Amino acid sequence: MSRFLTNEKLKRIITAVLLIPPLIVAVIKLNHFWFFILLLVFIYIATYEFSKLIEAGGSKYLKIPTYIGTFLIPYGFYLNDFKLFLLTVFVVSFMSLCIKLLGNQPLESTFNTVGITFLNVFYVPFFFSFIMLLRNINYHYIFYLFVIIFASDTFAYFFGIKFGKHRLYEIISPKKSIEGLVAGILGGIIGGFIYSEIFLDIGILYTLISSILVIFAGVIGDLTESMFKRKAGVKDSGNIFPGHGGMLDRVDALLFGAPVLYFFVSSLGL
Repeated sequence: MSRFLTNEKLKRIITAVLLIPPLIVAVIKLNHFWFFILLLVFIYIATYEFSKLIEAGGSKYLKIPTYIGTFLIPYGFYLNDFKLFLLTVFVVSFMSLCIKLLGNQPLESTFNTVGITFLNVFYVPFFFSFIMLLRNINYHYIFYLFVIIFASDTFAYFFGIKFGKHRLYEIISPKKSIEGLVAGILGGIIGGFIYSEIFLDIGILYTLISSILVIFAGVIGDLTESMFKRKAGVKDSGNIFPGHGGMLDRVDALLFGAPVLYFFVSSLGL
């Protein structure tokens, strides 16, 4: 057992060491267009992995509207064009209904297929595109988000392993504990305060509130993906990152954390 943990930890550490520096450089140095392209690649990979979870769970989705919407939604964020976003919603909805209506089996899993197609279009592409809006305000908010989520996950993981006794939500994620959640909240707040003090200086109250909001949004994002994976009967969404699973496994907490942080920061003009 200890050997397994050592190998897994080693894989995670090596992967992080190799990926984090170029990611930092990309966030800081890439221009608006190339950052959009990089984010789009991440979105397509995560959407592909989610599509596989859908299929593994015994459901179907419509491929053409999914991958058209997966491009148009982030593109609307890139252009900051609300009309394009509305057009995307219309195109995806209209196309999904037409394809199902005029297909070979219009009455087979009708509600399921159309509804899951909408979910597939918006779950990753919509939520993850808020990363772009955070960068438009200040790229430090992307790192602020990462640090809070990473610190929260790290504290929750190690404290939960050692002291976790009360299951948080056993039917969805058996290994997560209430003790780990409490430690994760503390760790995320500490990480948020450290980063804010060095790079953002948004004040103690705003740092505390934003950190707590991001932590809880991240927990919901993590549990949501766990729900999908449990339904699909798989441990990871993919294996693109050794020791870390798939792209969706790496961004699940960010999917909900990014919009929450964006609306908090933008509404207060920080």
